[in-house]
Amino acid sequence: PPPPPQRGGGGGGVAELLPEVKLPIDIEILLHPQENRKKATSLQLCVLAPGQCKVRRYPEEIPDYDPESTALLFPDSKSSLLQEGKIDLSKLKTLVVVESTWQKANHVARHPKLQRIPTVRIEEKEGTFWRYQELGNGFLSTLEATFHFVVEHFEASENTASHASNSSGSEPRQKRAKVVDSDEKRLSSEDKGACSADSGSGIRYDGRYDDVMLMYAQQHRMITQLRSKGAKGVGAIKHWFIADEKDS
Repeated sequence: PPPPPQRGGGGGGVAELLPEVKLPIDIEILLHPQENRKKATSLQLCVLAPGQCKVRRYPEEIPDYDPESTALLFPDSKSSLLQEGKIDLSKLKTLVVVESTWQKANHVARHPKLQRIPTVRIEEKEGTFWRYQELGNGFLSTLEATFHFVVEHFEASENTASHASNSSGSEPRQKRAKVVDSDEKRLSSEDKGACSADSGSGIRYDGRYDDVMLMYAQQHRMITQLRSKGAKGVGAIKHWFIADEKDS
């Protein structure tokens, strides 16, 4: 795949206008050869986090991953939640995600080289992706699942550190206030409604990775507006349809 657009080159391209997201771990995307790149949501990460995102063609470019520092994001029978503590987050450096249809994802995940690394899953979420599939709204797009993973990674890491600090008798870590950024490149509160993340008890997610969903939210908003205006050929799945109050 071609290299992602570079920031700071002075070319005035789209990449110059977008924020750059710093992720807690690197992301490797396994791109199925039959996957339509225009529908591959995870490729947006290569623009928003270019130094931490890499695309590999499936199956010829799958490397021999280190099982101690790598995990596959896939909800199989062996997968675990980060909150369960089965994955050592201090050693986890790379998350592998599958970019394909759900029907093909099972075949990808059964590749022998991927069987050697642990699988992780996210807590059940309701998807907002507009690409039609018959499996239900609990089956998210690759980008949505990746976003929720990094949110859960943040919370699990922070709460683990907080617990360790409390156990050692040192001063507890304080909950971090949510960062408010007035930069227009960040998501508005309305757009975040299409991709918000829930938090459980303990230290709560503070919004630092919200820009992972920036391009996705813009697409969602555009399609929702077209659907609300009755655009021909633009269908909608009820579970993700959000009416734009400004246009109503």
